[in-house]
Amino acid sequence: MDLVFQLAAASAAVLGLMYVTMRLLRRYMHSSVGGRHLEVIEAVPLGRSSRVVLVRIGVQYMVLGVSDDRVQKLSDWEPTVADMQDEEETGAPGAFGETLRLWFDRSEDRE
Repeated sequence: MDLVFQLAAASAAVLGLMYVTMRLLRRYMHSSVGGRHLEVIEAVPLGRSSRVVLVRIGVQYMVLGVSDDRVQKLSDWEPTVADMQDEEETGAPGAFGETLRLWFDRSEDRE
Protein backbone atom coordinates (compact mmCIF):
# COMPACT_ATOMS: atom_id res chain seq x y z
CA MET A 1 0.00 0.00 0.00
CA ASP A 2 2.89 2.33 0.78
CA LEU A 3 4.34 1.73 -2.70
CA VAL A 4 1.02 2.67 -4.35
CA PHE A 5 0.93 5.94 -2.37
CA GLN A 6 4.53 6.78 -3.36
CA LEU A 7 3.78 6.04 -7.01
CA ALA A 8 0.65 8.22 -6.92
CA ALA A 9 2.53 11.08 -5.22
CA ALA A 10 5.39 10.88 -7.71
CA SER A 11 2.95 10.85 -10.64
CA ALA A 12 1.11 13.86 -9.25
CA ALA A 13 4.41 15.73 -8.81
CA VAL A 14 5.49 14.98 -12.39
CA LEU A 15 2.12 16.06 -13.79
CA GLY A 16 2.25 19.25 -11.71
CA LEU A 17 5.73 20.09 -12.99
CA MET A 18 4.61 19.42 -16.56
CA TYR A 19 1.65 21.78 -16.10
CA VAL A 20 3.81 24.57 -14.66
CA THR A 21 6.38 24.12 -17.43
CA MET A 22 3.73 24.32 -20.15
CA ARG A 23 2.22 27.48 -18.64
CA LEU A 24 5.65 29.14 -18.49
CA LEU A 25 6.48 28.09 -22.05
CA ARG A 26 3.16 29.39 -23.34
CA ARG A 27 3.74 32.74 -21.65
CA TYR A 28 7.33 32.94 -22.94
CA MET A 29 6.39 31.93 -26.49
CA HIS A 30 3.49 34.39 -26.62
CA SER A 31 5.64 37.29 -25.48
CA SER A 32 8.40 36.46 -27.98
CA VAL A 33 6.02 36.44 -30.97
CA GLY A 34 5.56 40.19 -31.11
CA GLY A 35 8.04 42.88 -31.92
CA ARG A 36 8.02 46.61 -32.24
CA HIS A 37 6.88 46.65 -35.87
CA LEU A 38 5.53 43.14 -36.45
CA GLU A 39 3.11 41.32 -34.16
CA VAL A 40 0.92 38.24 -34.44
CA ILE A 41 -2.37 39.39 -32.94
CA GLU A 42 -4.45 36.23 -33.20
CA ALA A 43 -4.40 32.84 -34.91
CA VAL A 44 -7.36 30.57 -35.63
CA PRO A 45 -6.61 26.94 -36.55
CA LEU A 46 -8.54 25.58 -39.52
CA GLY A 47 -7.11 22.08 -39.57
CA ARG A 48 -4.05 20.06 -38.64
CA SER A 49 -1.62 22.16 -40.64
CA SER A 50 -3.44 25.34 -41.61
CA ARG A 51 -4.61 28.43 -39.80
CA VAL A 52 -5.72 32.01 -40.38
CA VAL A 53 -3.53 34.60 -38.72
CA LEU A 54 -4.14 38.28 -38.00
CA VAL A 55 -0.87 40.23 -38.00
CA ARG A 56 -0.09 43.87 -37.41
CA ILE A 57 2.74 45.48 -39.33
CA GLY A 58 3.18 48.99 -38.00
CA VAL A 59 -0.37 50.34 -38.09
CA GLN A 60 -1.62 48.02 -40.86
CA TYR A 61 -3.47 44.77 -40.17
CA MET A 62 -3.41 41.79 -42.55
CA VAL A 63 -5.22 38.46 -42.54
CA LEU A 64 -2.92 35.65 -43.69
CA GLY A 65 -3.60 32.04 -44.57
CA VAL A 66 -0.77 29.86 -43.26
CA SER A 67 -0.11 26.21 -44.08
CA ASP A 68 2.93 23.95 -43.92
CA ASP A 69 4.24 25.01 -47.32
CA ARG A 70 2.94 28.54 -47.90
CA VAL A 71 1.74 31.84 -46.49
CA GLN A 72 -0.86 33.78 -48.47
CA LYS A 73 -2.31 37.22 -47.83
CA LEU A 74 -6.08 36.85 -47.71
CA SER A 75 -7.15 40.38 -46.95
CA ASP A 76 -6.37 43.66 -45.25
CA TRP A 77 -8.33 44.26 -42.08
CA GLU A 78 -9.52 47.61 -40.80
CA PRO A 79 -10.31 47.54 -37.06
CA THR A 80 -13.38 49.40 -35.84
CA VAL A 81 -13.47 51.75 -32.86
CA ALA A 82 -14.80 48.88 -30.70
CA ASP A 83 -11.88 46.70 -31.82
CA MET A 84 -9.40 49.40 -30.87
CA GLN A 85 -10.99 49.69 -27.40
CA ASP A 86 -10.80 45.89 -27.01
CA GLU A 87 -7.16 45.99 -28.10
CA GLU A 88 -6.33 48.63 -25.48
CA GLU A 89 -7.96 46.52 -22.77
CA THR A 90 -6.83 43.02 -23.77
CA GLY A 91 -4.00 43.50 -26.25
CA ALA A 92 -5.90 41.85 -29.12
CA PRO A 93 -8.75 43.05 -31.34
CA GLY A 94 -11.87 41.44 -29.92
CA ALA A 95 -14.00 41.18 -33.03
CA PHE A 96 -11.46 39.42 -35.25
CA GLY A 97 -13.33 36.12 -34.99
CA GLU A 98 -16.59 37.82 -35.95
CA THR A 99 -14.89 39.64 -38.83
CA LEU A 100 -13.35 36.37 -39.99
CA ARG A 101 -16.75 34.66 -39.92
CA LEU A 102 -18.30 37.49 -41.96
CA TRP A 103 -15.39 37.36 -44.43
CA PHE A 104 -15.90 33.63 -44.95
CA ASP A 105 -19.67 34.11 -45.31
CA ARG A 106 -19.06 36.79 -47.96
CA SER A 107 -16.62 34.58 -49.87
CA GLU A 108 -19.13 31.68 -49.83
CA ASP A 109 -21.84 33.98 -51.23
CA ARG A 110 -19.58 34.89 -54.17
CA GLU A 111 -19.17 31.23 -55.16
